[in-house]
Amino acid sequence: MGDPGFGVLAGLITDYRSERVALALNVGTRIRTEEVSFVGRDFGHELTYGLGLDVAAIIGRIDLGFEIFGRTPLPCAPGLRVPREQGDLGVAPRAAWLR
Repeated sequence: MGDPGFGVLAGLITDYRSERVALALNVGTRIRTEEVSFVGRDFGHELTYGLGLDVAAIIGRIDLGFEIFGRTPLPCAPGLRVPREQGDLGVAPRAAWLR
């Protein structure tokens, strides 16, 4: 399932890396030509964002990571309604075994 009309997803990512830590920040936008309804929610233009952190628990062997990501409605273009929904926020912890 996808958006019914044409859409644009653009974003910027920056990161910092050292031997033990990696930090990433991203921000972007999703522009839709038509509003989308899914499971009783309406989606229009959105601001997307994320922040990720990886820490080497054992350098070269085990990384522990944490990511926060989300989206929030942006004011709509002429002809589209202001979305009723609020933004979403997600959290994703992870562990990685490196070879």
